[in-house]
Amino acid sequence: MAINLSGGLSAISQVHDSSAINNGHIVIGSGVQNAVAMRVEAGPNALALNNGVIDINGRAQFQPAENIGMLVLDSGSGGRVGNTGTINLNGDNSTAMKIIARDGNSASAFSGGTINVNGDADSIFSTINTAVWLTGQEGSSVKADLSGPINLNGNSAVGIRAEGNATVNVTSDAVPRLNGGQYQIGVYAIGPEARINLPANGSYTTSNWFNTLFRYQDGAIFDGRGMTLTADTFFSTGVMGSGDGTQVYTHGATINIGQIATGLVIENGALGIIDANTQINITADTGRAALVDGMKRNLVGDYIDPNSKPSDDSLLINHAAINGAADWQNGLVAANHAQLINTGNITFGGREPMPLKPIPVQPSSTVAISA
Repeated sequence: MAINLSGGLSAISQVHDSSAINNGHIVIGSGVQNAVAMRVEAGPNALALNNGVIDINGRAQFQPAENIGMLVLDSGSGGRVGNTGTINLNGDNSTAMKIIARDGNSASAFSGGTINVNGDADSIFSTINTAVWLTGQEGSSVKADLSGPINLNGNSAVGIRAEGNATVNVTSDAVPRLNGGQYQIGVYAIGPEARINLPANGSYTTSNWFNTLFRYQDGAIFDGRGMTLTADTFFSTGVMGSGDGTQVYTHGATINIGQIATGLVIENGALGIIDANTQINITADTGRAALVDGMKRNLVGDYIDPNSKPSDDSLLINHAAINGAADWQNGLVAANHAQLINTGNITFGGREPMPLKPIPVQPSSTVAISA
């Protein structure tokens, strides 16, 4: 039997500049939805710490309401709010730490403890398990400092999500680890003011089918400077840039692409620029360097509305050399009114390669070649 806690229920709830510390074990049961383990609201100088263990097991029904480990609302900007213990997401549609700033306020939290996303959600039916989720509403600002491990073990999991006026500072120990689930997203940024500051010279690798290392959308800006990105599992993607105003710059990154995988996807009005210092290595058959598309995909890679008019503003510019020796490899692909400009050298050694490929799913894709 599903227990739907109308209006929400919190194991520990605090308001204003109060103090609460969990040194014990909080469990949100498998039949529970719309519950919070620790909640702090309107406490800019509040003290709210999880030093113990929080288990979120809720899987009450098909598409259950969200359960949350730590919910931080307009709190922590001058206090100390965060996780030094362990938060385990074992159910469906849960968030370990959710930090929200509203109505011109600020919010801030940290995690030096461990977050394990173990349960399987189902992003095909719009449920996601998220380790850390920040939202800074208009006129507000939210920040998180992450130094503890984030382990993505289940299906349909997101490591770090930042939207609106949100800033996340991530140490090397806190970079989300994609450990085997399908439909995982390591880092997810939404909006032009979303900033996720990652450690220099990081290396990122997919672990299972349909993984995406980075998804930036609706005006967010991706900078791949110093990164090594390896998308080497079936239907995986290194970087997805989606929506008007979104900008993806590789800035000398190394991009390794495996079987039935894609390095970059630029779609629905986004801009992608692959500079000449970027190294693109397609290491297996059927790998694809990059796709530019006028249509928009959801989190599982399906078109949101296949019958909608594609954007005419999707643009991918490639200056880098692209190399591959296996069979049936694709270099650069344009689809659905998208624009593609290539000045780089594309060299393939396998059978039936496709260096440049316009796909007229909906006609009028444009390809320009100057190499």
